[in-house]
Amino acid sequence: MNTFAICVSNAGHSASLELHKLYRVLPDVDAANDGDLRIVDESGENYLCPAANFVLVEAPSPMEQGEDVSVRRKQIAEDAQKTLALFRSGKLLARPVEDVIASLEAALLEPDED
Repeated sequence: MNTFAICVSNAGHSASLELHKLYRVLPDVDAANDGDLRIVDESGENYLCPAANFVLVEAPSPMEQGEDVSVRRKQIAEDAQKTLALFRSGKLLARPVEDVIASLEAALLEPDED
């Protein structure tokens, strides 16, 4: 995972921190123990800043993203094969696009069962 931080307060650091900007965070145990984050700015330099000025955001690494994409592609291919088989067997009938859109809109308006 890559860690990033969004600046939610630049009090006392307005010259160096941009409010609502996303910054890359470098791992630094000593800084964390002191209540700080090691932030990388647009020049590539890193600085210690108060952790209270940021909200941390985790982002998947490119490798993790690739794995997610690969898994999702396989799921889509399997779904497409099943749907095509149903269509060819006559169990899935073609519908006017307006009907499909109306049923999708109705499904979006239904409350989640979570």
